Amino acid sequence: MYEVTISDTSNLCSIRDDFDGSNWAWKFYEKDNRMTVVSEFISLSPTLYYSIDLVETDFVDPPCNSVEPDNQEELLGVRVQLRGLVGRKDLNGAIGRCGTWQKEKGRYQVFLPSYEKGGPFKFSVKPTNLHIAKPLEKDFVKDLKMNGSDGKFSSVILAYTTPLGKKLKSNLDYVLENESFLNEKCGVVNDIYYGPVSAEAQVILLTVCMSRSSNSSLFHVLGNFDPKKAKSKDAFEKSQILINFFKMTKERDTKKVKEFELNLLASTVGIDDGNVEWLKLSVSLDGISSITREIIVRADVSLNSLHNQILCPCIGWSENYHCYAFRRTYFSGNLEEISKKTNDEIKEIMRKRLAECWIGPKRSVAIDVIYQPLYIGGAVADDKVITLKHLFPTDSDTMSLQYVCDFGDWWSHTINVSKYDKSPPDGVSVAHLISGSGACPPEDSGGVMNYMQVVSQLKGTLPKGEEKKLLSPANQEWWKTMNDEIRSRPNIQRVSQPLDFDLEKSRSKLSIALRSKRAKSSEASLKFRAHDMRTGLPFEAPSKKQVLKDPTTFCAVCKVTVGLKLCSSCKSIAFCCREHQVAFWPKHKAECKKISKSTKSGKSRK
Repeated sequence: MYEVTISDTSNLCSIRDDFDGSNWAWKFYEKDNRMTVVSEFISLSPTLYYSIDLVETDFVDPPCNSVEPDNQEELLGVRVQLRGLVGRKDLNGAIGRCGTWQKEKGRYQVFLPSYEKGGPFKFSVKPTNLHIAKPLEKDFVKDLKMNGSDGKFSSVILAYTTPLGKKLKSNLDYVLENESFLNEKCGVVNDIYYGPVSAEAQVILLTVCMSRSSNSSLFHVLGNFDPKKAKSKDAFEKSQILINFFKMTKERDTKKVKEFELNLLASTVGIDDGNVEWLKLSVSLDGISSITREIIVRADVSLNSLHNQILCPCIGWSENYHCYAFRRTYFSGNLEEISKKTNDEIKEIMRKRLAECWIGPKRSVAIDVIYQPLYIGGAVADDKVITLKHLFPTDSDTMSLQYVCDFGDWWSHTINVSKYDKSPPDGVSVAHLISGSGACPPEDSGGVMNYMQVVSQLKGTLPKGEEKKLLSPANQEWWKTMNDEIRSRPNIQRVSQPLDFDLEKSRSKLSIALRSKRAKSSEASLKFRAHDMRTGLPFEAPSKKQVLKDPTTFCAVCKVTVGLKLCSSCKSIAFCCREHQVAFWPKHKAECKKISKSTKSGKSRK
């Protein structure tokens, strides 16, 4: 006999059904699992970082041709090759990343990765013993001479302090502007970063963080140090290195973003305002190709609304919970597409990517914003202003975007955008979810690799050699894992069969989100849910109906708050589409004329 400890008050787990194998848990356990992790060892892949620490800059020409003394600005993170070493002849020919300039020694720090001979290793090298390594090419795997070791960069934990009882506009800006926090009453927060790390950020993290091993994260605490105390001096100096790096990236990227925004908004790229078209978004979760969504959306929707009010409800992420960003990638994710491209064509795509700016909230108080400089950059373009039509090219019928939700777990998506020439379904004025497969992963589950580890454990498909024991629904530990890692998370839609996609429920969530108040990134925070004391599982209380008071913030006909246009005459009322404006005109006509007349008379008096 087995003892099942979960309560059956909500008919979630029947003891009888568990024993005869007809319960949903057993069906899930025994069902063929097609949720496999896809790690593509190719240069353009968004999952390349699963396997190795290479990034876009490694595939293009470096910013300089030689290693000169005290040129850290250009050489930081650049791949350099060792030569002419006498004491360590065995390392000649090895390639590592150039780190910070050590003025007192007249040398650069160099970091060899684990897959290079002698790595992982950090040491100081004279400029004369270094020369710039050639950019990697299409078949870069052959050139690396991998020795079988794990080449991916470590996960990162940055703990930082925030003031208690003080409302902030941006956690990242507060850290950069308040380096020691000694005069503040602060609380410490931390998150884990599982995403890719830029070449520059890699060497800075390896310089300031605690030594890494193959199975541990890099760890550092930002702030809360008194440089006058001997015990804190080293930690303070390392914090200064990291904070100065963050400041440098912010200053550099702010200039780049301003230019990007001006060029983008001033250009004629996109779809004409007077002829708003529909676009189809084919969304797939990078690393888990079985999780997909097909959505049609108006082209004039801002990327802020696209994330909060369309993608979050359609995919299953929590709105205004984590940081997010978009960028154009010039790669659809099709492997055959890469096989047909030459080295020069791939380099050109990389150069285009590096010229792009990520687009997201200018400021955020989400905990994971601290990781933005590690890969996204020090500044992002304004997602409240930029729309899909600004990004969509005039010389092509398609576009590819990368969409990242949660800068900690780094849930990356490929979005292939194409023109949608059909008419939208009746009643649809802004967005519609056509289809989908696979439920959204739980929030805060540690990214693709950790999430798939949990799924494998729950399905009894862990590979040989794994230390965690295999479980089944007959074990108490199985239910504890299911409840703790899956069902208790804030974005999981269903308590039974939590990993199945529910199209109608997602459509309902989309409809509600389109009619909700627009989220403020300055209010992003953790969302807590009450728990049913009978089962210990999350309990969703009926949400209070939002009251929209300002008539310029929602459509007068359908209450949608996305893609609005004000009445051109009175400016006192909004509509989501031309059809709704025409339908509402008989009711609005008299009031419109009255307001317009009053406005004109007021201006004439002035």
